[in-house]
Amino acid sequence: MNAHGLSSWLATHARPLPLDPAGPPVAVPEALAQADVAGLASSVRSARELVLATHVLLRALVEQAGFRALFIEGTDETAPALDRFVRTGEGDPAALLATSQSFLRMHEALAVIRWLRSWCQRHPDDAVSIVHDLEPPASPPGSLVEMEEDLARRELLWRTERGQRIVHWGGTAHVIAGDPRTVPPDQTHRNAGGILRAELGHRYAVAALTLGSGSAPFRIPPPPSDYTEHALTGVRHDAALLELDQPGNVPRSVTDWLHLPLRTRMIGPTYDPTHDHDFRVDAGPLHHCVDVLVHLPGSPLPTPCELLDHADHGVVTEMGTSCGAPRCRVGIREDHGVNCQKRIADWERARLTTCPTGCRSRSATAPGCRAGRRQWPCRPSRRPIRRTRSPSWTSPRRAARRRRPVDAPQAGLQRRPQVHEVRAGSCPGRSGRR
Repeated sequence: MNAHGLSSWLATHARPLPLDPAGPPVAVPEALAQADVAGLASSVRSARELVLATHVLLRALVEQAGFRALFIEGTDETAPALDRFVRTGEGDPAALLATSQSFLRMHEALAVIRWLRSWCQRHPDDAVSIVHDLEPPASPPGSLVEMEEDLARRELLWRTERGQRIVHWGGTAHVIAGDPRTVPPDQTHRNAGGILRAELGHRYAVAALTLGSGSAPFRIPPPPSDYTEHALTGVRHDAALLELDQPGNVPRSVTDWLHLPLRTRMIGPTYDPTHDHDFRVDAGPLHHCVDVLVHLPGSPLPTPCELLDHADHGVVTEMGTSCGAPRCRVGIREDHGVNCQKRIADWERARLTTCPTGCRSRSATAPGCRAGRRQWPCRPSRRPIRRTRSPSWTSPRRAARRRRPVDAPQAGLQRRPQVHEVRAGSCPGRSGRR
């Protein structure tokens, strides 16, 4: 393959994609505009710029191409309530996202839902819906194969019953048209996108959203040379959009690249940076799986989404930025025994549980709780807690007792147990002094 010829063609045909959802409208890629179901497949669900790109494309598809339904992966239980909010304004979208998959507990995702609500307010007779299951199965899907079939079933049923064209917002593993597609270690089968392509033909179109390197909030290394997005490394746009079906003569090097198998990242609710190569999806060839590529080369670096905090929805988020890191919204804590640099897989297994006191934080007695070593549930007070360097916290009473003369009366000053309390907003993680 002539690498120079491919790079020149990509640089010529890739156009900049603005990442401001409130900015001027962008032109809708032709393949997406003509589809009944348009998939927006994000390779890294927690990368802020990819969520912004999704919002920009969604807005264009709604305003210019007539799409009137949005399917959001990770909202199996909350989709009906989100749909009710979008159409009527009833409910709290932040609280609903807080109980959805962890990659949706972000201000950028909340902005998408609020924009849909504003559209419905401006166009009450032409509202946008959130797709939910019209015929829930008797039992939830048990395997990945069943999950893919269920995703496709819900969208096809919605399209048939409601007649609305659908934007599918999801991850690369489910959305690309893979027939088959493979995810490590050995899951090879047709995914939801492959089923939709078989049923709808080219009325199902896919835009794959990829990035080079950055932080989301974990470190993301540059893509290896065998990844599809590696060819777009030299594109000189902060965000580039490339339509793969270009008119006119296409150089042989480009044709060869389009016929290579697709290999791209697949980072959703779990990720281990030390095994980056295991978080990928393989399918192919490229031009059969994807119609549009959106790529962020990595300069400026992609950044983590801004997390919803307990002040927004009353539930602890756990996507894992460190409490001292920029953009961290996890909260202020006083436990001195947690370190939020922890694998997201651990956090996903430690599900959020409502505290018995009603403050909606994690209870020390709840199953799977990793919030700390406190010996009583957190209190509903949201008074800010002063951070201290000492691992042994001294209460005001104890400090007063230390300052009191030896012969001073000690009545009423009882020794309190030194328990390090973790309140709402704490990050779960491993022990370690600060």
